[in-house]
Amino acid sequence: MSLGLNLDYCLSLSLGFAYKSFISVLNGSTPQGVEQARVKSSAIDLGVLIEAKSEKIFEETQFWNFGENDFRPTLDLGLGYSISNIGKEIYYVDERQKDPIGRSMRFGYSISAGADLKVDDKIIKAFSYTFTGEASDILIKRDTIPGTEYLGAFGDLRINKNLIMLESDNEVNVHRGHTFNFFETLYLLSGRLNGPGFQNRKTEGFGISTLGFFKFLSTITENTFWKSIFDHSVIEYFSATVNTGTIVESTVGGLSIR
Repeated sequence: MSLGLNLDYCLSLSLGFAYKSFISVLNGSTPQGVEQARVKSSAIDLGVLIEAKSEKIFEETQFWNFGENDFRPTLDLGLGYSISNIGKEIYYVDERQKDPIGRSMRFGYSISAGADLKVDDKIIKAFSYTFTGEASDILIKRDTIPGTEYLGAFGDLRINKNLIMLESDNEVNVHRGHTFNFFETLYLLSGRLNGPGFQNRKTEGFGISTLGFFKFLSTITENTFWKSIFDHSVIEYFSATVNTGTIVESTVGGLSIR
């Protein structure tokens, strides 16, 4: 079960809640043969996202005229936090050997700057650059005696080191990503991941979309059928190479028609 709430007035506030139940099965050997142990439990996911977009704060009065075209600068900011698998520890046979479920958190932000182009009644994102920084941590401490224990909501996160300086350590993974957009037609993507078990993992990719081109075609056609097609259809192709430069490098791609 999941619920979402969005409040939008200058700033956009989105809240998310999800409840899930699960059954875990453990097979083991006993003197009497193979025995199956089952445990049923539940967990909760929570998330919050705050967004500030310049076109909502300043309405639509900030377009500047350059010749036959109208431009406006854009600046969008985002801040988000999520925590997954809030729940009790579980055990199969002996309560003294209970284990925590995989609780984790993500905390990050995005900064996007660019320019919009207004053509008749259509707004095309002529150019934008988006930077995303994120830190994630598993909220479980395993060096306690006895057993393990859950950490607090932010775990071992250090705001200055992990989010501002974007430096990873032995506890926190740091993700960073760059996206360049050209007229909502060509996208260039780049990402990095550092942290426990991940040493400078790189991802590179690109995307091609008809979104911007179809917006432009919609402004110059007078045929209502084709105008409807251009206004409500998008064809996109994205390709990404993950773990670039390693022996496990692989490329994935996908085509979307909607």
